[in-house]
Amino acid sequence: MHDPLFWSALKVTVVYTVMAVPVTIAASLGLALLTRRAFRGSKLFRSVFFLPVVTSLILASTVFLWIFSSEGPWSKVMGLVGLPDQSWLADSALVLPALAIVGVWSRCGYGMLILLARLQEVPRELEEAALVDGAGPWKRFRYIVAPQLKGSFFFLAVIETTASFQVFDAVYMMTGGGPANASYSLVFQLYDAGFKYFDLGYASAIGCVLFVLTLVVAAVQRLVIGKES
Repeated sequence: MHDPLFWSALKVTVVYTVMAVPVTIAASLGLALLTRRAFRGSKLFRSVFFLPVVTSLILASTVFLWIFSSEGPWSKVMGLVGLPDQSWLADSALVLPALAIVGVWSRCGYGMLILLARLQEVPRELEEAALVDGAGPWKRFRYIVAPQLKGSFFFLAVIETTASFQVFDAVYMMTGGGPANASYSLVFQLYDAGFKYFDLGYASAIGCVLFVLTLVVAAVQRLVIGKES
């Protein structure tokens, strides 16, 4: 509790989670709605969107390391739209958004699969009745589809939050915790303590704190989202 590096790592982990989890769930929902209806090539699109989930994150991080470099396509696009064109991974204010983008890319396909499975169980008769009554797309989604997805949203919130708290692969490959510890996460500190400095007791303490933190957040999410489920 007296280690400033621990509190810094905890802050980085929480900020990353706040960035990544809502965007991942929103992207998952968008992809699920996009591929919900059967159309020509729909199975191909579902497979393409799910592909990042089964792609090695170590390999993907190597590619994203080039993408976010000062000579990569991301910096060039940012320069074209008038934004800073430096490497996001070298900027302490932008490194977490860059890692969050990688996290969303690697996880939204899994969420799409979960939501898609639930969407296909929603009775079509309910939506058709609402359409006959003059309900637009937004009202049909808000009052008919969204309530049916509440349990799936709770499941995804817990799973994605747990995965975000455990972020390590992308940090290890892309930033090494830098610059200036701006991406130094709790699991990365656990790795350093246990496998770099061989302080296994301290690494275990970090792991226990991470477990309790994940448990508390899951309980709060259940109260807010999944109580009725």
